Amino acid sequence: MKERQSSTKFERIFNYSACFVISFLGLLVLFGIFNIEKNTRIIFGWAILLYGLLRFFLLRMRYKGEETKLRKL
Repeated sequence: MKERQSSTKFERIFNYSACFVISFLGLLVLFGIFNIEKNTRIIFGWAILLYGLLRFFLLRMRYKGEETKLRKL
């Protein structure tokens, strides 16, 4: 099986900034910046916010795993 190469610095910055933008968009939806019905706004806002946070934590675990593999070599 082919092993995945370690992430570049650009890839890490891009992924973390995408997580920030997604989470910030979720907050904007929750605070009512966009003209969305209240019930829909709450569900949609929380879904986007949680997706951004989940993506952040999964990326963080992945990058920490890459760092530990590099240290072992």
